[in-house]
Amino acid sequence: MNKSVDLGLLLLRLALGGIMIAHGVRKILDGPQGFADHLANNLGIEQALAVAWFTIIAEIGGGAMVALGVLPRIGALLIALVMAGAIWTVHWENGFFLAGQVTEAGPVPNGYEFNLALLAMALAIISAGGGAFSLLRSKRK
Repeated sequence: MNKSVDLGLLLLRLALGGIMIAHGVRKILDGPQGFADHLANNLGIEQALAVAWFTIIAEIGGGAMVALGVLPRIGALLIALVMAGAIWTVHWENGFFLAGQVTEAGPVPNGYEFNLALLAMALAIISAGGGAFSLLRSKRK
């Protein structure tokens, strides 16, 4: 790969990793049980505490792996699974746009555009790898 592609992958990794770490840390600070309760009560997800912890670990751990370039494809896969799940279970029914429209009943919850962008970023890293500026990278011939 050339240096501009490697720099682009670094910027992509840092952005995706930073966003995901922030989201995971927020869930820790807000309380994993509260997140699990939201999953169970509002979304009807069984085994909500296990799903909550998987999400937190995938966001923080996967985000760190991606940002640092330590097995970035695996970290990106964890992120992709969380984003696909968020789109499927939460955001799809709200439509595409992040800033939902305001109706007489109040604002429409966020759509899936942000999650789709994060999913696309993760898929790009799964496809291309972490680039030359990764801490652990395979040698290319």
